[in-house]
Amino acid sequence: MSDVLVIGGGLAGWRAAEAAVASGCSVTLVANGSGNSPEIHALNVPVGPGDSVELFVEDTLKSGGGSCDPALVEVLCRESVKLADEFPFDRNADGSYKMIQPLGCSVPRCVSIDHKIGAWALAKIKRALVGKVEVVEGRVTGLEAGGTGAGRAGNVCGAPRAAISPPHPFFPGRDYFMLSLVNVSRGEHVDYWELPNCVYHVCFRLADSVAVSVRRAWSDEREELEARRRGEGPPLSEEEYRSLLGLLSEKIGSYLDAGNGSCLLARTGIADWLRDAIFNDDGLRYVIHAVGIMPNHVHVIVQPLEGFRLREIVRQWKGISAHAINKVLGRSGKVWMGDFYNRIIRDADEYANQVEYVFGNDMVSAWKRSDPARGAPETCGVVPARGAPETCGVVPARGAPGTFAARLAPQKGAAERCLFARAVVLATGGWCGKYAFSDNPPELRGDGIALAQSLGAAVRDLDAVQYEPTVALAPARLRGIPVITTMLHEGATFRNCFGKEFLPDKHANKDAISRAIRSEIEAGRGVPARGAPETCVGKPARGAPETCGVWYDATGVPREILETRYADTVRRYAACGVDITREPMLVAPAPHTSLGGVVIDARCRVLRADSTPVPGLFAAGEVTGGVHGRNRVGGNAGTEVLVFGRIAGESAAQYGKRPQ
Repeated sequence: MSDVLVIGGGLAGWRAAEAAVASGCSVTLVANGSGNSPEIHALNVPVGPGDSVELFVEDTLKSGGGSCDPALVEVLCRESVKLADEFPFDRNADGSYKMIQPLGCSVPRCVSIDHKIGAWALAKIKRALVGKVEVVEGRVTGLEAGGTGAGRAGNVCGAPRAAISPPHPFFPGRDYFMLSLVNVSRGEHVDYWELPNCVYHVCFRLADSVAVSVRRAWSDEREELEARRRGEGPPLSEEEYRSLLGLLSEKIGSYLDAGNGSCLLARTGIADWLRDAIFNDDGLRYVIHAVGIMPNHVHVIVQPLEGFRLREIVRQWKGISAHAINKVLGRSGKVWMGDFYNRIIRDADEYANQVEYVFGNDMVSAWKRSDPARGAPETCGVVPARGAPETCGVVPARGAPGTFAARLAPQKGAAERCLFARAVVLATGGWCGKYAFSDNPPELRGDGIALAQSLGAAVRDLDAVQYEPTVALAPARLRGIPVITTMLHEGATFRNCFGKEFLPDKHANKDAISRAIRSEIEAGRGVPARGAPETCVGKPARGAPETCGVWYDATGVPREILETRYADTVRRYAACGVDITREPMLVAPAPHTSLGGVVIDARCRVLRADSTPVPGLFAAGEVTGGVHGRNRVGGNAGTEVLVFGRIAGESAAQYGKRPQ
């Protein structure tokens, strides 16, 4: 057993491991790639002329659109100054720091080492920790605390697994009240309201979850209230009507929450069939934001993509899952009630509340954590014996209170492995690798968020994704590689297919620039990638990967600057036969940073919804939310992982060394 287990092989994870080792702890680190860390070019440190911690805080809060956690921003900006004493950042001949001004900063603030600080820092820390950290290659699929059980790393909101990058969710606002509530008491169809790019909370139930006799009783009671409201029988005032209707609703809600009927979804394996059906077309026809499976009903937060109707999507889920469930159980007949509840989510606050509610209503995962399948051999506390049916799926933490057990996905030719530790640091990055066109590696899929949620962690801002405006579309070898945006301050321009420059404000944030580029493409002024279907002089075909972009023209940047500050970009393109000093680059916006994630405090403790910490669980980097709000300042990613990675490692070490 280790004092500290770090999950994540990027810079945040290694930084946490470095701090924990320095605190005298034994450390195990699980790595599943380096994430985006090698692509961190520079980071923000307020050490330039005219700069200050206070101005850094102001810029970060402004960029976040009022959604940042001020306490985390204060820590980020104050602690960043210490990095100047730790790293030999590049300097000019006069001893001043070489600095560039990133998007969203009011002054030059980004410092670096040969413009590749991420790769440099990662290599430095790894060299220093050789022989001091146990490194395990693999992916953690379950995390358990002190014998309480663990959920699978599968209930993750965020991005789809394929298809063109979906539009941001549209929230119509609080004045827009459209709720399609199935009249459970009558079992009849109601109308559905739909708006483009809206996000819906959907709930559907097993056919036997409400007995026919109960439904009839509710219907009779409801009809009596409606009749009295119309003046038929003893009269009702509007206030009395609403009061009695509220009591009826509470009675119905209590019944629905009680878990009546066969509760098929609580049988081992059934929920997996259902979850597979729901995620079947994630990213192709819709985007799944959250799933919660109860023993007799299901909650889903879903965003239909253009051209697909919510009713058809839910019908598909029901059809696929009903066939599978009946086949597994060796039965036939109706599985689901005929209709379903749905509501349009109207703003970001409501979205956060609904997602939290859905994740909090995933009782089947909790049931699966400790109970073997009905009638299955008692092969384990929860681990089946070799060769036994998969009746459950989590490894207990040897019953020790205050400890963690992490289950790793089996490697080829090797048995499943379980790691034990007193404290855990989640540094698994975000989820943008799930997009088909992204500058993230595919292993960044949101696993750490799911692991934290399985232990009761709260999440925030899970609808917020920052797009990198300049991601290479061509040549093929560079597709998906981000091209640094600070060249805009050196004379680079954006041009559409007609060669016209279209970005008036070169100091705008990344989200504003991304929107400007998308507007050009959607207006038919984009540039198709070579070899792409001719679906546009700009606009991609529905559901197609990113095939169109705009020109990012750096020919106006002095050659000396390109070959010094941006030498890596020049070399990358030159290796593909492109001289960016003479010809433009074809780029398009792509998902770059997931801005939301696990809720933490200033000590990097993972928090529950009631703001109490999950004992022994810490997190740092892109797996967390709150630092950036709705939009990240360019250069803050590197600062975040170094600052909070260290704090998470120190906090975990303090917890891991406590008396047992």
